[in-house]
Amino acid sequence: MDYLALAAVVIAVCSLATSVVSCGIQRRHNVLSVRPLGSIDVSDYENLIQVRVLNQGTGPLIVKSLVCSNEAGKTSSSLVKMFTDVDQDWNDFTEEVSSRVIPANDAIVLISITPEDEPTRLALRETLSKISITVTYEDIYKNETTEKRELSYFDRK
Repeated sequence: MDYLALAAVVIAVCSLATSVVSCGIQRRHNVLSVRPLGSIDVSDYENLIQVRVLNQGTGPLIVKSLVCSNEAGKTSSSLVKMFTDVDQDWNDFTEEVSSRVIPANDAIVLISITPEDEPTRLALRETLSKISITVTYEDIYKNETTEKRELSYFDRK
């Protein structure tokens, strides 16, 4: 028997196995390297009240749905529609976010307002404190994730 030919076959099989394992590792790395990491961010200052959906991941975040609900059972796909008694202009707001794409390290502003006076600020905080937001999103590989946040942060005294 030719030992040299046997050694060549063994080396070829080992090389093939190494290539298959390496390909699997690379594929997993590729999936993880474009993974979104969604979060619901709130800002509550004297001169700014803001709620945003952030993508703090490394890949695009594709919003499938956004549901805002309050303690009274009212639901909406838009946070700004949860407010019926705001007597001033919004700095920024987004009504429809379904099917929107948030690039890595970017955000969609759901609401942003500079309260004109203390009663307006307190009314906004009161309304927000009773709302919860649920965002369902996916990555480019169709892996779905849900992020939920109660906005009770605005209820602090």
